[in-house]
Amino acid sequence: MAFEHGTRASLKVGLLSADTDISDYSETAGLSLAPSMAAIRTWGIGWAQQIAGIIAGPLKNAGALDPTLDALIFSAITTNKSKLKFEYGPMGTESGNPKYTGQLVISGYNIESPDNKVGYDWTGAIDGEVTRGVYG
Repeated sequence: MAFEHGTRASLKVGLLSADTDISDYSETAGLSLAPSMAAIRTWGIGWAQQIAGIIAGPLKNAGALDPTLDALIFSAITTNKSKLKFEYGPMGTESGNPKYTGQLVISGYNIESPDNKVGYDWTGAIDGEVTRGVYG
């Protein structure tokens, strides 16, 4: 079993395709997928039964603010109100490592200027299906 350090992760986003590599600005990223759950709790059954439903979740990213990245995210929220394509490689882009692709809508964007680096974080609500593949 091959394990990787998180610093090898890759994240690309873009309006038409996932062609803008933001890995150099990213400090954290994460994809969460969870099906909605419906519980069956009939009187005659001593235990609840679960039915999995529609899968949804966010892709989150945070790091050091870059003007190009800021323009892309800001535009996706304000001007275009459009969906961004993404490609996320949590273990890096080496052959055989998992690759997740899909599209999202930015649901939150924060910029902070504390007494050290200027940072950002954004959350994207997954829109449609996420596909899992591997890097070749």
